[in-house]
Amino acid sequence: MKNILIIIPARGGSKGIPRKNVRALNGKPLIGYSIKNALSIDFNQDVYVSSEDDEILNISKKNGAKTHRRPSKLSKDDITLDSVIFDAFQEIQKIEGKEYDFIVTLQPTSPLLKTESLTEALTQIIEDQSIDTIISATNDTHLSWRKEGEKYFPNHSERLNRQYLTPNYKETGGFLITRNSIISETNRIGEQVQLHELDAKQAIDIDNFEDWNICEYYLKRKRIVIAVSGYQEIGLGHIYNALIVANEILDHELIFFCDRKSELGLQKIKQSNYDCLIQQTNNLQEEILNLNPDIIIYDRLDSKEEDVQDFKKANIKLIHFEDLGDGAKHANLVFNAIYPEKKLLNNHFFGPSYFCARDEFILSNSISIEEEVSTILLAFGGVDPNNLTKSTLQAIVPFCERNDIKLKVVCGFGYKEMDSIADFKNVE
Repeated sequence: MKNILIIIPARGGSKGIPRKNVRALNGKPLIGYSIKNALSIDFNQDVYVSSEDDEILNISKKNGAKTHRRPSKLSKDDITLDSVIFDAFQEIQKIEGKEYDFIVTLQPTSPLLKTESLTEALTQIIEDQSIDTIISATNDTHLSWRKEGEKYFPNHSERLNRQYLTPNYKETGGFLITRNSIISETNRIGEQVQLHELDAKQAIDIDNFEDWNICEYYLKRKRIVIAVSGYQEIGLGHIYNALIVANEILDHELIFFCDRKSELGLQKIKQSNYDCLIQQTNNLQEEILNLNPDIIIYDRLDSKEEDVQDFKKANIKLIHFEDLGDGAKHANLVFNAIYPEKKLLNNHFFGPSYFCARDEFILSNSISIEEEVSTILLAFGGVDPNNLTKSTLQAIVPFCERNDIKLKVVCGFGYKEMDSIADFKNVE
């Protein structure tokens, strides 16, 4: 098994955000996130924080890291990390009495870095002997310019859309992994370098209060799973309702989850560009639990008590829509806009006041009711499983023709009876 040394360099004299490394980010000191990442990977690693600052060293110990006191001469603003890491590496090797195969520089300013990313990079360099160094990076391809003297020049030969430009990667500061044969007082990067690409969220490196606020936002976000059904027999009303709710939730992560019958609903949700999963096993509850939600919005008709028991045991908050089943009694909130209230229940809200109206209705001006009818609009939802469209047309078309009334029909996403209404004349 390879010996791995993880060094977290943390100076006390940060300028952009005073006392940055020990400030509480979402209730936890910033440096605690990198320590947790370093300790959580499954390798033969030693985790050290290198600092000249007593408070940082003390907090680091409390969070489970070992500490290395950095010499004051290596704590100045103009000192590069190469010399800091090399000094710590040499001392720690003596303290631990072992030779390290890989040295990881893990910056404390990347609190959104995932343990999985660090694990993937370490696994790659251990398994591939040709790689000297792996650096975390993010794709930063844009139309860019450089300044030479007093003039500006493009870094591109022609103006193309981003996906057609030559990829350009920016180091994130998340981690730098190198072999022990590479590291020196002036260098940590070998000839054969591999970049480990991170998504934009993981790549955030805290330099200023704007970066800090963005990280705080992500760390406070909740994961909301919207469990919803929509198929030919029941229509797409639940799907449309769930989409209306989702469109109002901007500050949290949303994942739609459909039962295996709801392929039609899945298509509609994906048209709106939301992430959506569909049931793969016979245990729908377990699949939802595996998504680690903080909140479940449940819009699947009458739930059974056993449907929600596992969710309650996991202390997940439940919000149900249009649910008169036994499971609704255990939900934190229930909204039944289309049902009358038969008995008073805590946190259950009945009636049209709780109807979720789509934006086109909320944002439209109120219409005035005219005495004389000139146009009739028919709309029976996304599926119209009983083909009420045809039945209604059969009933009113003769009257409308005699009275010169226009007929307009809106057919929903899942309506499959277009042929049955094709012969009606003067119907748009």
